[in-house]
Amino acid sequence: SLFLLCLSPACAAAAQAQLRWDDSMGVVFQAGRSTACFGGNTSADSVRLRFPAANVTRPLLNPRATVTDPRRLLLTYEVTSPDGVALSIERRVSQTTDRDGTALVETFSVTPARPLTNDLEIEIPFSLTRDSGRGGSSSGNRLGGSVTCPLKSGWARSFPLSSGDTRVE
Repeated sequence: SLFLLCLSPACAAAAQAQLRWDDSMGVVFQAGRSTACFGGNTSADSVRLRFPAANVTRPLLNPRATVTDPRRLLLTYEVTSPDGVALSIERRVSQTTDRDGTALVETFSVTPARPLTNDLEIEIPFSLTRDSGRGGSSSGNRLGGSVTCPLKSGWARSFPLSSGDTRVE
């Protein structure tokens, strides 16, 4: 699974970007006046594993967080599927910056102790806020940037960020 967030140069250039884990907010990425939070650490905002056939949802809470360097974060979890299969989960978050802006990329891997017999869906809730200081606006796509999310079909699609909710499958 892959999650990609891109901020325009105007959003990301104001200050050194920071990537960190926060026990109350999850993964926090701050660049200039923009802050992205995703995959929190409560049942309401955590990454969730869904097993549709079993009608079971498992939140991923309390990861082992390791900062591998200032632009990379590794989060590891150990959970069990509804049919008793132990799952090792890794979330690798990395930041890259170039003249086009800043990208935050998350790769998500699930390693089962034995083959899974149920389908698995992954939900990663996120929010993006921007300080309404000088030049800030809450209308249209003035937040700048986009989010690229995986689709159930196996493809990915980019969505512009705006003042309204961005929801994908």
